[in-house]
Amino acid sequence: MIDIFLSKHFVKLRDDSGNVFKALNLAIDQWLPDCKGKNNRACYIQVATMLRAKIFPEIKTFKREVNIWNTDLATYDQQYLREDYEDKLVAFLKAGLIRDWEHLKEIIERL
Repeated sequence: MIDIFLSKHFVKLRDDSGNVFKALNLAIDQWLPDCKGKNNRACYIQVATMLRAKIFPEIKTFKREVNIWNTDLATYDQQYLREDYEDKLVAFLKAGLIRDWEHLKEIIERL
C-alpha cells in the first residue's frame, strides 16, 4: 500500500514538474524581451539541458532519446528541485527580473 501511494505521488510530481516546464516555456515567450514573438524551441531545449546539468551534475552527457525524468535516475528530490527551479524562473520572468537571454542563463547557473 505504501509503495502504491509513493509511486502515485512520484508520478504526480513528475507530471507537475513537466507542466511547470510548459509554463516556463510560455513565460520565456511572453516576458523575455529578446525572445518575444520568436520561435523559441531552441531556447526551451537549452534551458532544459541547463536545468538537467544543474540537477544531475554527475551525468556528463544525456542521450536525446531518453527522457531522464521518466527513469530511475530521477529521484523524488530531483523531481522536486526541477519543479522548484522552474517555478522560480517563471516568477522571475513575470516580475521582469530577468533582462534577456544571457541573463536567464546566468540566473539558471546561480540557482
